[in-house]
Amino acid sequence: MDKEKIYIILSFATIYIVWGATYLFVAYAVEEIAPFFMSGVRYILASIILISFATLIKGWKPPTRKQAINASIVGMLFLGLGTTGVAWALQTVDTGFTSLLISTEPLIIVLMLWVLNRKPPALQSFLGIALGISGIYLLVSQSKIVVSMDHWQGVMAIVFAQICWGLGTIYIGRADMPRSQETSTSLQMFTGGIIAFIISFAIEDNPVEWSSLSWTAMGSLAFLILFGSILAFSAFNYLLLRVSPEKVATGTYVNPIIALILGWWFRDELITFQSLIAAVLMLGGVFFINSARSRKSVSTA
Repeated sequence: MDKEKIYIILSFATIYIVWGATYLFVAYAVEEIAPFFMSGVRYILASIILISFATLIKGWKPPTRKQAINASIVGMLFLGLGTTGVAWALQTVDTGFTSLLISTEPLIIVLMLWVLNRKPPALQSFLGIALGISGIYLLVSQSKIVVSMDHWQGVMAIVFAQICWGLGTIYIGRADMPRSQETSTSLQMFTGGIIAFIISFAIEDNPVEWSSLSWTAMGSLAFLILFGSILAFSAFNYLLLRVSPEKVATGTYVNPIIALILGWWFRDELITFQSLIAAVLMLGGVFFINSARSRKSVSTA
């Protein structure tokens, strides 16, 4: 087996396991660090480490002003509002529940494109949408899991995050982005961190007590910086350059499974039979939507 195949296998393992485990470590971190402040620290440090390392290895590849602005807009949507909104939600919502709800992101994007382009999706996508909505209903209608107004606020924060990710996904597909993946990712993370810090300073009082921070919280933050941000994003960008987007998107199916298992194992989170049925319906819907995209891209190539 040559080196490239080994790197591809390791990169897939990284985005499957690390991003699946991210929900668990965010949940641990926000128990002791305010979510927006935590995200600000995470993304600012990750961006500095990534761009410093990339500059030493490859040299600095400056973006144009337009590219820098576009990367900053994407960073605000993806990280400053999207991922950070999920961190806020994880204060009151289980990690497994969150990961399953987020797995329907392709459904959100299809619906947004339908509204923006005023063109209905393919018939196969309609089937995916129907399955996804049915799964979402089964997931959120459980009285054993959805038990308080705080939980519903967390669900709304996740939906808001999905809308932000959808807007970012559509925008990045049409924008002139930096050619260097490291530069683009660093700018996105830096902007996301700045936005998170601004929100933190506006709404979070005493976001962290560094002197009383547990090893669990510090270790979780370190994991999110080094593995959840730098390593996983690098693996993700590496795969995008070497395999088809449809193969990279398989993480959509694996991440919730990893999150469910870890949440159940480490945090005693409840996994009901109804949640499992909901997972099958939602992931099935995502499969049909991604398959329809794949066929469309082949037919128009």
